[in-house]
Amino acid sequence: MRSIVTAVALLICTNLGAFEIRPESLDGGAYDPLSSVSNIYFYSNNLANRCLKDKNYVRDGKGQPIHEAIIRIAYLKAYGSTIKEQTWLSPLLGGVEWNDDPEELLRKAFYYGGWRNALEFRRKIALEEKGTTIMNRSHYGDLQFLHAMLPSDADQTIALQRLRRWLEYTYRVAIGEVPYNTLRRSTPYNEFFAKVGCPSPGGRCTVLDLYDMKLHFRVKNGKPASPAMLQLTLQELATGAIAHVIQDSYSAGHTRRVGGTGKLMEMYRYDDKNRAQHCMFDGGYEMNKANIEKAIQETSNFMNMIKSGRKWEQAEPFFEDILSI
Repeated sequence: MRSIVTAVALLICTNLGAFEIRPESLDGGAYDPLSSVSNIYFYSNNLANRCLKDKNYVRDGKGQPIHEAIIRIAYLKAYGSTIKEQTWLSPLLGGVEWNDDPEELLRKAFYYGGWRNALEFRRKIALEEKGTTIMNRSHYGDLQFLHAMLPSDADQTIALQRLRRWLEYTYRVAIGEVPYNTLRRSTPYNEFFAKVGCPSPGGRCTVLDLYDMKLHFRVKNGKPASPAMLQLTLQELATGAIAHVIQDSYSAGHTRRVGGTGKLMEMYRYDDKNRAQHCMFDGGYEMNKANIEKAIQETSNFMNMIKSGRKWEQAEPFFEDILSI
């Protein structure tokens, strides 16, 4: 079984680069459905270039699911308890992975063992399909702001305008102001996503459909999830997606900040030229420790606002402070 996993991981990891889901890790982490990662191990800087050597990186099995670890630590700080759900069953963890895997292809591959989904992930993110899939658009195209990066078709000002528009509405989703079955065409999401991922009958795209395109969270304990459960699921998915942006914004491969963790000065664009530094600055290496610790702190601050149900008007200054140029 491990040889099959390794072969598939080798096939897809060339396109994954530094994408933080880290499915190519074979020893625990994102690959382990029972994982409860709550520690980040900071490796020596001289190992940072290993993420560019796909074969060695896969065999190492040391790739850490950075976003998952950060949100678990931040959740513990904010709520005083651990996330008890299995990695692949938690909507909050699904949300923090959504920005990297919006179609849930790797989630289905690793949880259900459907490796064709991993191959489909690789196909859809490929550069030659630029602009045709949500995964490609979010990593290389007009939706790069979902990673606190500069879209392929925008300058810094327009990028921040898009990010703030998405952020405000998604925050309202996260605190429960938006019903899970809200039709997407009536929301700001229609501007960015239109009919991307519409599994609902008759093409009636809902807000929940955007974050759960493969209906992964529509069943609970073998039965259809109740409306109350679907609402809570959507809120946690949206919370995770916002946390991902906050965390990415403190990676030196995504942005330039004063002193590394201070005021935001510039968002970088992800392309072939950016890939090397992007890869090294996203990982758990000593040189990134201050950035990751700051990401944990701000994710915890954000989750405290969600916990208290703070309205957008009260939360907006927080986002203005950390995501304004």
